[in-house]
Amino acid sequence: MNVCQLSSLMETDGTGETRSQRMTLSPSLTDAVPYQTKIDSTNCPQEVKGWRETDDCRERADGYTMRTVVSKIELLPNSPLEALVQELLDLVFDHSEVSAIARLGQCNKYLRARILPSLYGNETNRNRAMKWACGNGVIGTIQVAMTYRAPVSTVSILGNRRSTCYARHIPACAAAHVMATLGRTTTTPEAEEVTSRMRMGLDRGADINVRVPVLKSLRRNAVIFTTPLLFFVRTVFYWGDPNETDSVALRQLQYLLNNGANADFEGAYLVTEPVFSHVDAGTERPLGGGPIQCHLDRWSILKLTGSPQFLEATKLLIRHRGLKTNTGRILSKYDAGNLQLPQRDSTDVLSNDDNRSDDLSCAWKDLLTVLLSSADYHEDLNTFLYNYVTTKATVHGSPAIGKLTRVTVLQLLEAGANVNTRKGGDESEQTILHALCSYYGSCGLGSWHVTDIIYDRRVALFRFLVEDCGADPKVPWEGKTPAQVLIQGRVQQGIRWGREFVTARDWEAADELLACLNGGVRVTGMFRDM
Repeated sequence: MNVCQLSSLMETDGTGETRSQRMTLSPSLTDAVPYQTKIDSTNCPQEVKGWRETDDCRERADGYTMRTVVSKIELLPNSPLEALVQELLDLVFDHSEVSAIARLGQCNKYLRARILPSLYGNETNRNRAMKWACGNGVIGTIQVAMTYRAPVSTVSILGNRRSTCYARHIPACAAAHVMATLGRTTTTPEAEEVTSRMRMGLDRGADINVRVPVLKSLRRNAVIFTTPLLFFVRTVFYWGDPNETDSVALRQLQYLLNNGANADFEGAYLVTEPVFSHVDAGTERPLGGGPIQCHLDRWSILKLTGSPQFLEATKLLIRHRGLKTNTGRILSKYDAGNLQLPQRDSTDVLSNDDNRSDDLSCAWKDLLTVLLSSADYHEDLNTFLYNYVTTKATVHGSPAIGKLTRVTVLQLLEAGANVNTRKGGDESEQTILHALCSYYGSCGLGSWHVTDIIYDRRVALFRFLVEDCGADPKVPWEGKTPAQVLIQGRVQQGIRWGREFVTARDWEAADELLACLNGGVRVTGMFRDM
């Protein structure tokens, strides 16, 4: 038995059907939507035995169809269904479909107050309602479900289908998504409403850092976890007018961070693969990246020069410890070299980019000033410098060595970093020069497909460290200087691969590195004649 079969409790209107049998309603638990009925327009009653119609009939050209609004159809207090005692009404509901009960609650305001406790009293119904409302953005239903203590940080589902639940089914993530897509520069009623709903969820115990698993790759079975903050950063589409300094997106980001959203990705992801394929292959990273990585990757660092709101949003993430972990490795991804700007002079590839790069350098210095203003914003300075340089200089095929490299290294040295630091601060480990020579000795200055500009950039970075930053080429590691490590690696490489597999430009670049380590004295063709 369902609600639509209660004809024994309700009178007919002379056509052999009750009004309840001819209504087609929305599956929503709260919001009323239009429906259609087919009746003879010449015999359209304004009041039919227990029902009162408060909307006018609107006829189509054929005169047989009218459209009315469910919220304006009211059941009179003397209706038989309304007059049932609660025990009998509960019995009717027990034998009715959930969707039918929800529809009845939509079109009958007198029964609504009695229906909701029965409808949301069931845990399964609460979870279904919350999942549906979050997935479809129906804030009113979310509010009702939370009123009846529906879970605000998780969603229970039946079965074992991994694709059944998405981040937008979680209330906090759904709210963050709506916040990110408002896209205006001034405060709107919609923005205030979403913020108030988020506040209500937090007051009821919602976890603003709830971790939602997302299947990254079926082939690798790799899983990452997203959070409301990451969901916000990935979906925001407008940071504001370049001529203004404020925007709704910036204020919403501030709201999330001020209410405890974690901008540091440490411990928030399942790590399944190494960062880069080079000598330090044991280092691992989150597949999805942290909030700052998502933020910069999605818009590119060039956005820092054209959007004050974007620049301020990046600073906000930094001040909330968004770069506390793996600072050097994350920042090594970004440089003017990634933008493929034209080079006016290939002899100074670390400083001579075009004007857009000059603007970018100013914005980058601004970010570094904020980052280095507190030790709580970044990892240890020496670790920062070591990871930044070794990662940037050894990634296969990376063009990301440019003006920002010089800016970053100089600011780190000015802040107190030691260019002769060893890995992890352990005196038995390599220095930066040893790490680079070990890599360039065993793997070449890149790969067989590396272009001349990459060789130029890597040699320029090596020379910059030795000549401008004071890196000491005489510091030993396991009894060997950086030059000895480079020579030993090249000898072994020649034996293992054979000279025909190493390009002439690679041997020339190795000669240039050795000259830097020997105080500028260059032995022409030393490596080529091995």
